[in-house]
Amino acid sequence: MISMEEIDNRYLRYISWINIKSIAFFIVLLLMILLFRKKVFSMTITLLLILAACILPIYKRLIFVSLGFELITFCSVVFAFAFGPLVAVICTLIIVAASSFISWGLDTAMLPKMGVYILMTLLAALLSGFEISLAGKIITVVMNLAFAVIYYFMYGPAQLLSGTLSIVINIIFNFVIFTKYAEPVLGMLK
Repeated sequence: MISMEEIDNRYLRYISWINIKSIAFFIVLLLMILLFRKKVFSMTITLLLILAACILPIYKRLIFVSLGFELITFCSVVFAFAFGPLVAVICTLIIVAASSFISWGLDTAMLPKMGVYILMTLLAALLSGFEISLAGKIITVVMNLAFAVIYYFMYGPAQLLSGTLSIVINIIFNFVIFTKYAEPVLGMLK
């Protein structure tokens, strides 16, 4: 049978200096999260939006057609309104590069895409006096027109005709998410 003294010794060995430091670290971490919960929540929402925007275009690997479903526009506008143009441009560049790599791989169309999204992010910062849903809808239309012109000159009129469905779906999709989710998401990030 084990005596109480042996149990006490085992317990004391278990609670060693390393365990005490680990417990102290987690207590301090918990206190920091509680003290800065708004910032932690905002950062978590930002990371989830970036992750969703990067992963959403994976459907292009399955059906080999772009249907226009993307969250890059939404994220770039919301980030421009919430954090300003610099953070929004950096996040947009990360999202465009990652989503391009996930969906099609790195190709020549990625550079013009990055340029258009950077310009749209800066436009979003300029439109920050408007309601976010209206600014997002304006940027969606301008962005799709810019992509149509760029792809026309890069690939010819056939690409413009085949991309018409993608443009229409993208505009409808972005109008819906800007109308329903832009204000609540912006509220969570501020």
